[in-house]
Amino acid sequence: MCGLVGVALGPKRRRRSEIEAILDAFTELLLRNEDRGPDASGIAVVDRDGSFALMKRPVPPSTLVRLPIYDWTLDLVSNRTAAILGHTRRPTRGSVMNPMNNQPIRRGATIATHNGTILNADSLADWLGHERLCEVDSEVLATVAEDSPSLAELVRRLRWMEGYLAAALVRVDDPARVQLLRGNKPLAIHHCERWRATFWSSLAEDLEDVLGAAKDLEPMTGMTVRDGRPIRRYRLALGGTARREQDVRVRLN
Repeated sequence: MCGLVGVALGPKRRRRSEIEAILDAFTELLLRNEDRGPDASGIAVVDRDGSFALMKRPVPPSTLVRLPIYDWTLDLVSNRTAAILGHTRRPTRGSVMNPMNNQPIRRGATIATHNGTILNADSLADWLGHERLCEVDSEVLATVAEDSPSLAELVRRLRWMEGYLAAALVRVDDPARVQLLRGNKPLAIHHCERWRATFWSSLAEDLEDVLGAAKDLEPMTGMTVRDGRPIRRYRLALGGTARREQDVRVRLN
């Protein structure tokens, strides 16, 4: 079990006080997810020009937020920022002392956070010919997202995965668009029109305590958030192994 948090920001001229309020809410959500992932934590800040900062440590969120590097990373947030992602980790495989195993995880242009277990991660990576750079199953999700040329193709390839999944994905070559994936693990959102921002967290009750009314995404549902606003829902499926022989002929360009 892990914790997912984050915020997608639309273009807006925000005073520093508003940015600080957004960061305070993000930090509080990260702390509230500590019981879901007390062994490692991390954050990513992605700007609209594709630049990003990624920071993670093998410590619980309550320790992370007291480190100077946490403040230094969030100090990068400005009116140019498109998304902030956070993760709290309870490992099922892969030592937290290897930073490559902790999240957010990046593969190419894709930055991902994942809660759950992809049971066939090793066989799927071998089948797709992916070089493994770390031990965690979440790497396979990030790599599949990186390899998918479109959202439709990503949704198709998610059917190959067996197990449990909730995730947030952002590409640094399209940072205004965030994909929230709620397979069979919890994920909820809160949209604040005043801030032109959409927050997410693993549990709706945490969003409600910090920000107000929240909505659970339905199981097996994806949500596209663009420029800080939810704009599209779509259906997901996992574990479609019966289609694999057909899919192998068209799996990658």
